[in-house]
Amino acid sequence: MMAGARAPEDLDQFLVAARFEVRSYVRTYRFYGIVGLCALASLIASAYLLDVGSAGVRAEWGTLPEFLAAWTGYSGTLAVLSAALLGGDAISAEFGTPAGYFSLVQPVRRSTLLLGRFLAAFLVSAGAVSIFFFTIVALGALLFGGVVGATAVAYGLVLLLQLAFLGLVFLLSAAFRRPTIGIIVIVLLLYLVFPIANLALESAHIESWFLLSYAEGAISQAFVTSPHITEVGAGRGNATLTLTIYTPSLAQGAGIMVGYFVAGVGGALALFSHKEVSG
Repeated sequence: MMAGARAPEDLDQFLVAARFEVRSYVRTYRFYGIVGLCALASLIASAYLLDVGSAGVRAEWGTLPEFLAAWTGYSGTLAVLSAALLGGDAISAEFGTPAGYFSLVQPVRRSTLLLGRFLAAFLVSAGAVSIFFFTIVALGALLFGGVVGATAVAYGLVLLLQLAFLGLVFLLSAAFRRPTIGIIVIVLLLYLVFPIANLALESAHIESWFLLSYAEGAISQAFVTSPHITEVGAGRGNATLTLTIYTPSLAQGAGIMVGYFVAGVGGALALFSHKEVSG
């Protein structure tokens, strides 16, 4: 740096880090994989629903809000996958590969670097998931001949859910040194551990208000208000299992998402700021 030259402000560095990371993402196979998967899911849903036709869709789901409540919920599944693949090694790569010896010696705060990467991961993943969400909205408008004002609220919850998943993913990424292990653990946690824990708690008639997977139900609540508690019986003969299914309200779901986002990003910042490069 030239004598007397002033280092960029944190905001400038933050924007540079985010822009650089977005460029880095779009050059990877995982970016095209995620975008391709969301596009493929949109194509399959379109082909199926258009084949069923307006009359069939109306007979199955009744009204446009019920249709949107049923189909936009799948955005949460895509949000999980995109967050895991884009953020799973966002921090661990610095310590499990030689990358840290080049990036962490730059005159940039670690917190600025992490937040820039977080913004990049959010923009890319939210863009991919939005492909599916708005495809469903467009199909609903085509098949039912209208739109629902609550669509904006539901989309806001989808974006908030994406922030929450990324917060958790960045925290877990900061806890591991090997990028591959971090991604595997994150995928298993979000796709296997959370659903199993939620089912076990429903069997025990306990509300899983502390699980992020539980908060996903708030997306459908934007369109159709469901009972908070629903008793469901399953089984054959004398072997009957009763599940108590809890559905979060909009405020409860949003609160859980915000909590995961704040705790995840805060924890990731703390770990990343004090972790040392070794090996």
